[in-house]
Amino acid sequence: MRATDYSTSGYVTTWKVGATWEPIEDIRFRATRSRDIRAPNLNELFQAGTSRTNATDNPFTPQLGDVLTFLETTTGNLNLRPEKADSFSAGVVLQPRFLGGFSASADYFEVKVEDAIGQLFAGAIISRCFEGNQDFCRAFRPDPSGERDLLVSASPFNFSRQTVRGVDFEASYRLPIERLFANADGAFTLRGLATRYIDNITDTGFSIPVDSVGDNSGSGPPKWIYRFSASVDTPTYTITGTARGISSGTYGNNLIECQTNCPTGRPSAIVSQFPTIDDNSAPGLFYVDLNVTSKFNALGRGEGVLRQRHEPVQRGSIAAAGGRPFRQHHVQRPARPRLPRWRSTADALSRRGPPGASRARRSDEDQGLSAQEWLCVYRRVATCRAGNRTNRERRATTWNCRSNALSKQDVRCSSLRGLSEPAPSCV
Repeated sequence: MRATDYSTSGYVTTWKVGATWEPIEDIRFRATRSRDIRAPNLNELFQAGTSRTNATDNPFTPQLGDVLTFLETTTGNLNLRPEKADSFSAGVVLQPRFLGGFSASADYFEVKVEDAIGQLFAGAIISRCFEGNQDFCRAFRPDPSGERDLLVSASPFNFSRQTVRGVDFEASYRLPIERLFANADGAFTLRGLATRYIDNITDTGFSIPVDSVGDNSGSGPPKWIYRFSASVDTPTYTITGTARGISSGTYGNNLIECQTNCPTGRPSAIVSQFPTIDDNSAPGLFYVDLNVTSKFNALGRGEGVLRQRHEPVQRGSIAAAGGRPFRQHHVQRPARPRLPRWRSTADALSRRGPPGASRARRSDEDQGLSAQEWLCVYRRVATCRAGNRTNRERRATTWNCRSNALSKQDVRCSSLRGLSEPAPSCV
């Protein structure tokens, strides 16, 4: 449950409850019930105003064929209330144990919306006034300038109720390819989705409600919407075929189809809402898509890049020796030689020296370094490897080492890295 107080549209409460029941492992029932809201947006509340000019039939004198010219101005409405929707759904899920990889579900849904925010424009406003609704008659007046017949004010307000009902279907089956071909990797997958709309009725309170299910002109949903796919997924490629479409319907559910004996003598308001047409059949649509994806190791670097990108900083990196850790890059780079390190400051102050350093010492003089000299070596290693340090820091470290009588020859990078090949001096 959730309570919300909008400064512009007031206090509302929303909630949702649901339940599932699984009598056996193969079948599960589920149901949900909820109250939802939609608060009016800023444009619906505070729109400064937009205008347009046009003309519409004059319902007051239809026999004369008159038209009314108008200037229509649309502004926001601060008196709007939040839309409220009560939703209910119930369904069943099947996953039979005797058919591994198969799953199917069917769910009924129903949504009822109250106080739906809508907007009528000049033609509809004038027609509602002609039908006797005085609220709409107050929405327009004669143009005092005389340039047009009417000035019309059009604003959104809470007037509609809408009901939508239908059933959702879904089924899928996944089969390992090795069941068809021995020692083959990958899987074959079938999947289908479909929705059958039962009702989609909007009641404005001003005209006769019309169920728009099957109206393929865009004002309503088709009776059936479906999508099916089949795919083969292997370590080296993926092939997916998709078929989707909608069922046939009408050009308009408010149209009356007739060639002869068409209705006559109807009021003009009914004629304008339910005009006649000689053929009201709209065909369905069907699309087929095919997608092929190849998986390969680009330039021999694909997997290596991923491993390097997620690999943590090595313990023997600059970070372990007191410097700045290098960043992992997307580009494959040659491996950097690891820098011998001390496991702790205590090790640095002892006479053991860095691991592996004894393999590359160039003279017997290195065997007799004091604890202070080893600590100086530790600092010089960081200075040598951390090339992004400033010259001032480098000179300060060099001066400290020289003050403890540690020569350049004793701190050559090759000795400190534990490598056999010579390298430039750190200084």
